[in-house]
Amino acid sequence: MSNTFTALLLAALLTGSNAHSFVTKPVPRGSNPIGAGCGAGLGCKGPCDSPKTNSLFNQQWVTPPTVQRGQNLPIEWFRANHPGGFVRLAIAPLDQSDTWSAFNNAKGTTYFCFERGCGPTNPSTPNGTGDGTCKGQFTIPSHLADGRYTIQWLWFGGGTLFGQQNLGFGEYYACTDVSIKGGAAVTSTLPPTKYAGGDFSTGFSSGVCKYWSSNKVGDCSFPGRAVGSPEIACSTGASRTGKPYPFAAVTGLPSSASVKLAVPKVDAPSTSTKTKKKKIVTVVVKKVKA
Repeated sequence: MSNTFTALLLAALLTGSNAHSFVTKPVPRGSNPIGAGCGAGLGCKGPCDSPKTNSLFNQQWVTPPTVQRGQNLPIEWFRANHPGGFVRLAIAPLDQSDTWSAFNNAKGTTYFCFERGCGPTNPSTPNGTGDGTCKGQFTIPSHLADGRYTIQWLWFGGGTLFGQQNLGFGEYYACTDVSIKGGAAVTSTLPPTKYAGGDFSTGFSSGVCKYWSSNKVGDCSFPGRAVGSPEIACSTGASRTGKPYPFAAVTGLPSSASVKLAVPKVDAPSTSTKTKKKKIVTVVVKKVKA
């Protein structure tokens, strides 16, 4: 089975069960207890979509890519009908890929706008649907020796939940595993953290991104949320524009409140022609100090 087929199979399965984004290239680990996208609002804890025991090196039908120091590795993800936010790419040794600190303290980390090279199907509705492919690239740092590593993809600051454009939702996580072999000589010089701004709404050369909630990783991580919980919002309020922390001051979250949403109730199949009623549910919105 080819890596391409595996990626398409993962995409088909995940798109059918969850509307939020995930990595499509390179092939992600793609397995988590929720059975859908690894979202903090769903109780997925990260830092990857599944633990290192499910790394690509342990999967029979997938061969992890081999990359070289200094190589620019293309990274792709689905827009999946959601606008806005930032993507953080970070690399850590495979044996440390279950720990948040390995990625949070990684060198050579890169930030992008989520809607990089992609946008809605209808350009006149920037917060509208559209499932095109967004693209970035990650430069393999030259201070890393040959070996097995994990690249974390982290999306934060995304918006529009349950069709409500004033709701920002929690972080999403995915990881892909790679082998580093050869390339540039190993150096003791540590690479800087990088950022490339610009997206559909602000302009691809604007240097800033549209986002909801907060511009800092961790503000919408819901650490106490149970695995498999229904998705909840992180904040209410309109989208903003700006750069991610640490390239700008932390904006923090807008004022929070419970939001009542009309969400279709899921009923058993019926032959009745009666119109189904809608169930009003309360979405609890997390509150974090700026």
